[in-house]
Amino acid sequence: MASEAKAASLDGRRGSNASVSLNNNNGIQCDDDTHEVVGYQEPDIECQCQYPADDETLRRVLANDPSIAGLYLGLVLPDNDWVDRSEQLCEAIIKSVHLCKLNICNNLSPLMSTDVLKSLCRAISLNRSIQHLKMSYFDLTDVDIFPILSPFFEFNHNLRCIDISHAKNFPERIPSFISTVLQSGSSRLERIVLWSNNIGDDHAANLLNAIDSSSGLSHLSDLWLGCNSIGREGCQALGDLLENPQSKIQRLKLCGNQFDDECMGILACALVKNSTMKELDLGSQKSVTPTGWCTFSSILLSNPNCSLTTINLADNLIGDEGAISLGNSMLTTGHLKRKGVYLDLTLSKSITMAGWQGFSTCLSNNGSALIGLNLYMCNISDEMAAVIIGATVESSSLKSLKMPMIESMTAAGWIQCFRLLAESDEFTLDEFDISDNYIDDVGAAILFNLLANSTLKTLGIASNISITPAGWIACFQSLVDSDTTVKTLWLDGNNIDYEGAVLLSDLLPSFGTTHLDIHGNLLLSANGWSLFADVLLPETGSELNHLCIGNDDGNDIDDHVVTRFASALARNTSLQTLELYGVAISDRGWSALANTLCDNSSIASICNSNHTLRACWLYSDEGLPRGLFSSLLQVNSIKDKADMLRTKIIMHYFSDVGNIGIVFAHVTVTTLPDAIAWIGRDRLGYSMMCHLLRSFPSMLR
Repeated sequence: MASEAKAASLDGRRGSNASVSLNNNNGIQCDDDTHEVVGYQEPDIECQCQYPADDETLRRVLANDPSIAGLYLGLVLPDNDWVDRSEQLCEAIIKSVHLCKLNICNNLSPLMSTDVLKSLCRAISLNRSIQHLKMSYFDLTDVDIFPILSPFFEFNHNLRCIDISHAKNFPERIPSFISTVLQSGSSRLERIVLWSNNIGDDHAANLLNAIDSSSGLSHLSDLWLGCNSIGREGCQALGDLLENPQSKIQRLKLCGNQFDDECMGILACALVKNSTMKELDLGSQKSVTPTGWCTFSSILLSNPNCSLTTINLADNLIGDEGAISLGNSMLTTGHLKRKGVYLDLTLSKSITMAGWQGFSTCLSNNGSALIGLNLYMCNISDEMAAVIIGATVESSSLKSLKMPMIESMTAAGWIQCFRLLAESDEFTLDEFDISDNYIDDVGAAILFNLLANSTLKTLGIASNISITPAGWIACFQSLVDSDTTVKTLWLDGNNIDYEGAVLLSDLLPSFGTTHLDIHGNLLLSANGWSLFADVLLPETGSELNHLCIGNDDGNDIDDHVVTRFASALARNTSLQTLELYGVAISDRGWSALANTLCDNSSIASICNSNHTLRACWLYSDEGLPRGLFSSLLQVNSIKDKADMLRTKIIMHYFSDVGNIGIVFAHVTVTTLPDAIAWIGRDRLGYSMMCHLLRSFPSMLR
């Protein structure tokens, strides 16, 4: 069984949000395409890492490279080394017209000095392109950054999100934050994140009252105030805000505060009158008793006007009384039933058999509002699990069930649960996560035989080390010629060997699998990982768009492996994200990957290159993809494919000034104006356009 920390990390990447009560992540997710979009939508942009030593990224930002739309500043070098290039970085932030996301994290020693922080804030204050600004782990004792940033908040009409988290002495800056950000009269913020700033009850009340009276309130859809020691006074102010007809908040994250039973009543009464709230995070409220959760359920969740679709109650003292009340509330009519509810009960260790039996009434009822349930690390015995699974098979309402890391369950308990599923008339789950458990070969065989004719879309069965290599081979053999259509497979941290990998790689195209994580299978080496390169060949018909391979403590992903992948990717049009563990790639390997994304031997070759792969994550000492490959991943992220192709052509075919005259020497005079316009469409082509005109001065006569 993996450690809690490792399991939480893995489970977070699987999307079940194991640590949802402690971190500002995005709540329960399910592969249900009908689930409505909620709240602020963060720009879908990969942040390019810019450590002070990263000359290439700095050069591209200074050149206003349109492929750099996101920037992550990790300030990890001694302050005087960072100061040496801070002037250039500040200039780049000021002049950028493409930068949409800026994430500045100062969590590693030594911390940034006050002077450097002021310089950085002055640069941000002059930027007008940033939509999403995040600043974390700063010491605000000796500097008030908000007056410095005032022009940014007032005149940057693109700004949609401000995230100030883990800031030391932030409570002292609340008045400044209110006057600068909330009372500027021009705020169009859609998300405000003030996470783990120890704001306190009084300051929180002042902040929430200011938001309540803000002219930009109608734009605000996300409010994240987790881990801030908010109590009754702040809760009352929050209740007033939620009852304001101007409030359009859809996503509210409040985990890790100091709410009590009375606060639950205040919030529930306010939310009954609110018609916009969709996602609510109340994880880790240690002062709320089962009575408080009964109040919350009976007032809010049982009310037909309740608008919630996602509820996070992770790491709370819910108890049997609270669990039964929650289950009964899921049988209500009204909005909950029409839209369906995702409920997170992660780390609910206070619920006994009586509580699970009472709660399970909502699972066995086809009229239940519950469509998603997360039971990560709950205290569930074999008998309790049988009650939960037994109720699940009687209902077609539940679509997502997550039961990772149930430490109190045995292999025999899982066998019993899988037999209950196999004996049911229909297996209706879309998503089933049973990772980090004690499932053995017998249980796995029953489950995979069940999958052969199911419609399951997502299966998480990672880190089940009791399943042997022979057990995995038997599982995969049972799926040969089956009708299974599993789209997402989490198989990381298991005992799959080369023979098992051969079977799996042959099956993936027929499944229509789009997401595969098989990293951490220590019995696989370079030859085993190379099998998954062949899956990407166009003749297989594979739909894989996300692949994760390699071992944490190995160096199997070497030049031989990446060369196989480079060859397969050359004609692949599906893979968008590649995650690699245990990387030992030389410049030769990176060059092969870069050539796949842009074969610059001719313009035709560039056009026929891979334009789909947009992200490559490395989990090793390598850190980040190197050289030209890193730049080309950013270019592939350009959504307008015509602009993306144009960028590649300019970067790699006309980068040599001497080529420009040769290329355009035979272009007809009538075509030249169009060619010049094509070159100079944005800043990327300005330099080349200048050299072109200098090569043909007669055009200026």
